Amino acid sequence: MAVTILEQAVISSQRLAPNTQERYVQRIREFIDYAGPSPHDWTPVSVEGWRNYLATTGGRHGSGRTPETVNSYLAAIKFASKRCGQLGYCEDFAKAAERQRMAPMKSERGRALTLDQCRALLAECSGNGPYDLRDRAIILVELHAAFRRTATVTLEFESIERMQGAARLTAFEKGQKYHTVVIDGDAWAALRTWMSWLKKHGISSGPLFRGLRWSLDGWIIGDNAMNPDTYYKMLKKRGEACDIEGLHPHLLRHTYTSLALQADVPEWKVRKVLGHKTNVMIDRYSHLDESEAIGAALPSFEGDD
Repeated sequence: MAVTILEQAVISSQRLAPNTQERYVQRIREFIDYAGPSPHDWTPVSVEGWRNYLATTGGRHGSGRTPETVNSYLAAIKFASKRCGQLGYCEDFAKAAERQRMAPMKSERGRALTLDQCRALLAECSGNGPYDLRDRAIILVELHAAFRRTATVTLEFESIERMQGAARLTAFEKGQKYHTVVIDGDAWAALRTWMSWLKKHGISSGPLFRGLRWSLDGWIIGDNAMNPDTYYKMLKKRGEACDIEGLHPHLLRHTYTSLALQADVPEWKVRKVLGHKTNVMIDRYSHLDESEAIGAALPSFEGDD
């Protein structure tokens, strides 16, 4: 089977984790089966028709797919189309894909990821490239420390105090105050791995999480901390790649709270990690009916229990 230019655009990208790349290629093939193999047939109209097809009869047994899944399919086409335009393969025909996204099913309250969703999210950044190492470290730090996004992206090498098998992270939170949380296990391992990559590139002080860009001369690493909006967009794209719609940094605070309480972590400890003085916000963040039973401690997000 000949590789189409849409598939080639994805396969040649160094920004996608291997499993994300594989998923995108599969979704592109489904689009081509619908819209035809010729680039002349790929237009905003064909993208819109494909979206409607997925939402109505494009699922198993002729049923429609969920808005979250439809949007993740659109994300694959949008990515491939944009790269095709950048590489000069064909016109970027899916510029309007973002406007064609379906509204997600709304919940009356916030939500938390399940343990399986957490693992799927981490699997999306399981490669050894710098994007994966950085994003994996951010996500695991968030799942264990539950910082707000601005506090996370402004963490620095100097924010870390090493301990025996763990680390104490001090973040500058809202309200002009410092907040300290201890992390260990897979979170500390992922952060150490990312720090080692930075040190190999001559960075051992200042912001931990920075912007990255590949050039012919190698990786270009930003001098400043990652912009909170950049972090938001990164997490959203990672979520879309594994069918988690509307993923954003604050949702990981909800996830920490729900999983910790489900695991019988004392409320005073959860409150201390979140940086709250009362249990009012804990009640708002907790979504125990949406979390899995995971034993007697906050789980490892690596592999099965």
